[in-house]
Amino acid sequence: MSREQKVAVVEAYLDCFATKDLSRFPLLKT
Repeated sequence: MSREQKVAVVEAYLDCFATKDLSRFPLLKT
């Protein structure tokens, strides 16, 4: 797995996590 692939996976995970759990904290959204 290349570094770019790892970054893509992490970004997808964080996007999913943020959508589910950080929606309570709109000030943290960019």
